[in-house]
Amino acid sequence: MATRSVENRRRRQPWLRLKMLVTFLAVTAITGSLLLVSEVSAIDTSPSSSDPLADMQMFVDPHSPAAQAAGSLDRSDPAAARLLRKIAGQPVGIWFGNWSNSQVSSAVRTVMSDAAAYHSVPLLVLYAFPSRGCTGTVTGASAGAAVYEHWIGQVVAGIGTGMAVVILEPDALAEYVQLDCLSPTEQRERLLMIRQAVDRLAALPNTVVYIDAGNSRWRPAKVMASLLLAVDVDKVRGFSLNVSNFNSTAAEEAYGDHLSAMLHGVRYVIDISRNGSATAKTWCNPPGQAVGIPPTAHTGNPLVDALLWIKPPWASDGICNGGPPAGEFWLRYALRLAASARW
Repeated sequence: MATRSVENRRRRQPWLRLKMLVTFLAVTAITGSLLLVSEVSAIDTSPSSSDPLADMQMFVDPHSPAAQAAGSLDRSDPAAARLLRKIAGQPVGIWFGNWSNSQVSSAVRTVMSDAAAYHSVPLLVLYAFPSRGCTGTVTGASAGAAVYEHWIGQVVAGIGTGMAVVILEPDALAEYVQLDCLSPTEQRERLLMIRQAVDRLAALPNTVVYIDAGNSRWRPAKVMASLLLAVDVDKVRGFSLNVSNFNSTAAEEAYGDHLSAMLHGVRYVIDISRNGSATAKTWCNPPGQAVGIPPTAHTGNPLVDALLWIKPPWASDGICNGGPPAGEFWLRYALRLAASARW
């Protein structure tokens, strides 16, 4: 019996060895695959990938103007402080423009560091396009292009390998490229500036980029699609809509879906920071508006990656309807927007 047992074991050993070899190769293949995945960027930003924003914890700045104002009102006006905290507690876009030319790299790096400390991802809005309006010649535009390229390079250095979501140049395509006052050469110069920025940002390993595409009331989808294609939208995740505007989410989705269909299905995001009422007749500090729902990546539309607060709802649009200069904190307007929220 003992001899037969040994002989049986010997007969089985080649099969055991083969089984162990197959198991080893399978484990090795799986391990190799995992190692390969770990070397790829943490975020798949290609248009065909699943929503990269779905599981992100977006950064809420504890030192935003709204948060600071709420702290200062805790004793004198606790009701106002509560309203401000309603909006200060949401993740909001942090804007960088030519006002931060000399310190933009360190400023971006600081935000990245602050967000990482909270295990979250910042929403960065780049708003430094140098050729706004009809001023300048081709030579001037070229000089501006060099300055802008350097500025974008500083932003890229500030982001580094960190995780970030970027909205690239609100208004630049919709407003400042196809102006009647520009020659075809000047229009191409402006498109080239944005395209070069796209190239630099697309090379970042963990950054999700959306190129601003205006809103549903601005340019026809066919025009905007041609502009987005001209700046290589296919190299990034997609485009953004309704930035700093008040249009309804439904209107922007209808426009965005139409635009996406012309761009081979690239995804998009919508600014909902102030579209809770969606009754505005003007873009500049309109009365009777409300903040939108809290930001979310659960949109119900596979083409819409997220509904975001890209424009800080406490920031003025400009010196209109009693507002301070553009971008400045406006307490009275912020309180009205928060008080009118439907949540």
